[in-house]
Amino acid sequence: MQRRLMTRFTAIAAAFIVVALIVAACGGGDPTAVPQPTAPAPQPTVAPQPTATLEPAATRAPGQARPTATSVPIATPTAAPTPTPSGFEPRYGGTLNTRNIFDWPIWDTWHSFGGFSSMLVSNMYSSLLHPALNDVTTLAPDLATEWNVSDDGLTYTFKLRQDVKWHDGKQFTSADVKWNFERGMNPPNPLIGFNARKVQLITDVQTPDDATLILTISRPSAGFLAGLAAPSMLMYPPHVEGVAPKTGAVGTGPFVYKRWQQGTVLEMTRNDDYYQTDEAGRALPYVDEQHSFVITVDLALSAFRTGKIDCGCGYDHDFVTIAADQIRRDMPDANVFLILADEFNLMLNFERPPFDNQRVRQAFSMMLDRRALVLLPRGGHGRFPPHHMLSPDLGGQWGLPDAEIVQMPGFREGFEDQVAEAKRILAEEGIDPSSLNLVFQAVLSPNVDPYHLAAQNLLLNASGAKIDVRQNRGAAFAESMAAKGWDISMSTGGTSYDDPNDVFLEYVTTNGTRNPGFDYGIDAMAEEQDATLDFLERREIVRDIQRKLINDAVYIPAVYQVDGYATNARVVGYIAPPFSVGPQFRLERLWLKF
Repeated sequence: MQRRLMTRFTAIAAAFIVVALIVAACGGGDPTAVPQPTAPAPQPTVAPQPTATLEPAATRAPGQARPTATSVPIATPTAAPTPTPSGFEPRYGGTLNTRNIFDWPIWDTWHSFGGFSSMLVSNMYSSLLHPALNDVTTLAPDLATEWNVSDDGLTYTFKLRQDVKWHDGKQFTSADVKWNFERGMNPPNPLIGFNARKVQLITDVQTPDDATLILTISRPSAGFLAGLAAPSMLMYPPHVEGVAPKTGAVGTGPFVYKRWQQGTVLEMTRNDDYYQTDEAGRALPYVDEQHSFVITVDLALSAFRTGKIDCGCGYDHDFVTIAADQIRRDMPDANVFLILADEFNLMLNFERPPFDNQRVRQAFSMMLDRRALVLLPRGGHGRFPPHHMLSPDLGGQWGLPDAEIVQMPGFREGFEDQVAEAKRILAEEGIDPSSLNLVFQAVLSPNVDPYHLAAQNLLLNASGAKIDVRQNRGAAFAESMAAKGWDISMSTGGTSYDDPNDVFLEYVTTNGTRNPGFDYGIDAMAEEQDATLDFLERREIVRDIQRKLINDAVYIPAVYQVDGYATNARVVGYIAPPFSVGPQFRLERLWLKF
């Protein structure tokens, strides 16, 4: 069975994931998909829901009266903005000024602490293939031009571009790709593990010539090809010491490293030898330079309003989400987008008392007011109910249906009744919540910690327990999670495609790179779902995993993270990412009107 150029895979219509606020359509040179054969398993489609606007709901501080359920915005999806017709003429030149929250500490996306730097460094590096910009149900070619899969599902053959050079002038070949895969399969140090699950089935890598790569896997896999298209699967140069140095980075992407000043700016210039073109055959990228500034959230809105930055289109959606309504009001020519980017989950440490008791865990889950949690962070934008994976009511394939979720403990109507039931359960188990001293381990990140802190406050208020917050960032957060000296935490997102092998299973399988060391009892089910090629059978296994985690009350949906993006009037061609990470962060197709 052959898949060439654009391959359908297991996600359903990314356009349906973009939620509610599209203030103005953004035009530009996004590619036109080339129709290709579909995957052998029939993929059920989800009809788009009626369009609605995701409006902010009134926020409240912990301890105030809880808003009624009707005040929670129940968002329905809306289509992505219509691209400018293919006859447009882009304007070449100029400098695109973007913004990032902080300097990414590591630019190697195969590194355990560098995986999400792809939101910046994918402008300098490339991948074999990636989800199409306008439709994450298809895979688009990048360094690979075509690929096919053997009839037994064990051999993947990729044809690679022969017109690609590294930024230092060295020819790109299949040997470079082989080195990247083998580095992930046999890491030179334990920290080269971010893509471990994506390459764990590979048993052999062959390069019969410079333009051919052959991967052999140990068993057929429903999610293998989609994993190769993940944003973290960037290709790095084996001939550069340090792989991805923050001075002198060498890639094959649309922009070439020019200058980096720590904590201030990364300057990139146009790659004149870039291999990609737009659908009309015109050279990419359109702009001459891209400058990514590190600006705090306090200054970002001012910088955007005064034109010092052109867009909130990098890892910077903190200021856009909070100020979405203000931007709409003050900058009517700006384009503003809000999306449901990630699903955050409540984590209860079942290896420590009192959460070694399933009934106690369930009681605390019932005391998290998820409807109120929607309203607290990010300007009150959000959606109820939350899920482990994208809701099928929003076009996702794998999440439990809303109708099933809202019948489970912790998700039902009548929060006060649930709190009363939870306290009755605790009393039956001999637990006085006011006597508990619990640790809530939270991440320190301007994008994520509002959700963690709001959840901690809601649990504290509802339970009466003492719940202290400890916050860390990056490696320190990972180390504190692995030490397990905490009672409650939340997962931190990072979704890049709609497949269980992405972030979801990274948290709940024992070999998952985001699992702090728990055995959730779902490893056999996780392997079974990936080995199941029939879509409906695979989906039911994935849903059974979610049901088990919720019933065991160990890893329970808590809230959707809402991300905001914005471009000013002179930026054309921006497409908001349907998830928190994706190829939309490679800004090769943006151009400037003036």
